[in-house]
Amino acid sequence: MIAQFSKKKHNQWDKYINELTFAFNSAISKSTGFSLAYLNYGRELTLQEVSMNHVQTTCEQTPVWNDYKKHVVAFLASMCFFGAINQDQLGIQAVQGVIFILISENTFFPMYGTLSLIPQQFSLFLREYEDGLYSVHVYYLSQVIALLPGLALESIVFTTIVYWLSDLSNSITEFCLTLFIILLTINVSTACGFFFSTSFENVALAMAYLVPFDYLLMITMGLFIKLSSLPIYIQWIKYISWLFYSTEAISIIQWRHVNNISCNNLTADFPCITNGEKVLELYDFSECSFLADIYSMIALYILFHLLGYYNLLKKCQSRNFF
Repeated sequence: MIAQFSKKKHNQWDKYINELTFAFNSAISKSTGFSLAYLNYGRELTLQEVSMNHVQTTCEQTPVWNDYKKHVVAFLASMCFFGAINQDQLGIQAVQGVIFILISENTFFPMYGTLSLIPQQFSLFLREYEDGLYSVHVYYLSQVIALLPGLALESIVFTTIVYWLSDLSNSITEFCLTLFIILLTINVSTACGFFFSTSFENVALAMAYLVPFDYLLMITMGLFIKLSSLPIYIQWIKYISWLFYSTEAISIIQWRHVNNISCNNLTADFPCITNGEKVLELYDFSECSFLADIYSMIALYILFHLLGYYNLLKKCQSRNFF
């Protein structure tokens, strides 16, 4: 009887201590802006616990107006193309313009948004890592998982607004395929952001290298210059550009079933492009490359995260503070 009473009291004290610990860490997190893990002495935090902690911190530190800013951009951008997409020569450029908006808005914002994620939290992470609260791979995976819900929701809402208001193909299948490519694009972009954030000692230095890298990606995406006209020593860059893969994939989705494009009001100085296959040829895209584009983006996603994790692991081993 005494043993049961003692055990009950002991469990109550454990409950009180855990509640006080959670309240203390929540208060410190709100006042400092950092996410502190629970003080679980004697065991290592699981991936689920660390991920939920990072999700909570991300929600607390994200201003409410940020949730609507991108939606306003989507509405304004789609209004620029409202009524411009027709089955004629001018409509070709309008469709490619919408594709550029979809890809660029889901590439640069998430990539630069994750650039400061690791440097800002590295000192705290290193201290908790040395205390044995979690391993490097648990911390890295939790950061990736914590960003997924918000980024996915943003890209879905943005793509839906732009796609339907700009009057792209009204096929549900093609819309879902476009949405899938955009989700791949935003995930590869965040993976690249993780890689650059762990590759340099501070955000300013990472930004200095990321900006010219972005220019190369944008030039080789296929919309601004005919890729076959690039010098041979530059053409290889398109193979590490997920902007190229996503642009080609969405262009294939939008143009592969178009068999009749009007040539009305066309001057003699411009050639007449009569179907979707010729549109793809104009941009050096190939319908046969659709699956290859998807596999290539998945490969880049894995590669960037492997490199990012390796860089973070090396920093922990060398104790190189940001």
